[in-house]
Amino acid sequence: MASLTVATWNVGDNGTWEDMRDIMAVAPVMCLQEMGDRDSLYDHLHDKGWKTYVAGGDNGRRATPVAWNPKVMGEVTAKYCEPLSPKTHAPGTGPDDVKPKWLIAVAWDYPNYQHQARVGCLHLVSDSSTSNPKRHQLAHDELVNASTMWKKKSDGTFPVGFCCIAGDYNTSWNNDLLDPMRNQKWKPSQGCNGYVCHTHGNWTPDQQWFRNGTVTKAWGIKNKSDHDAYCVTYQL
Repeated sequence: MASLTVATWNVGDNGTWEDMRDIMAVAPVMCLQEMGDRDSLYDHLHDKGWKTYVAGGDNGRRATPVAWNPKVMGEVTAKYCEPLSPKTHAPGTGPDDVKPKWLIAVAWDYPNYQHQARVGCLHLVSDSSTSNPKRHQLAHDELVNASTMWKKKSDGTFPVGFCCIAGDYNTSWNNDLLDPMRNQKWKPSQGCNGYVCHTHGNWTPDQQWFRNGTVTKAWGIKNKSDHDAYCVTYQL
């Protein structure tokens, strides 16, 4: 049986290369957020032989890359860039004009695994509670679009092989807002084995939703960002 560790980390304004290096040491795949202007972190990743996918990088795509160690992950078989929501004027926490949101993803022929392994990264709109109806609806729409990534086939089954969508969901892992993910048979790693990992104070915005795997370990890594990195090891 193969295993794979995936990390998601919102680097924020203060996340450092030393922080990233600690995460790289335990996870050969990282889903990163707020990376749009972090040129030095991209440079360090590439200097260390890691690959990143930003789908061209324009119109907000560079903010949520997937980064991976090619020596561990094997050959890339596909890359994806799915739109979640367009630029939207929606006053609330953060800029009133919410930039376009994307789901950036990569698939590999993962060594010692008979199927493809697929990992995607996203960063959903903030301030998505019901007290802000426009942003709540925007987050719902983003989740509907994300949930159909690697969607159900015509015969009613889902694709074989490990699938994971990790990132900053900007809501608690057990919020009803995430029902579109549950309805498409995605499972939250938060709460598996009775364990919840708080990554932003007493909150759980950093999440991983998966199919075709089993969580064997999950933990946070504290760093200089206001978000802990959230790491999960799966048995595939």
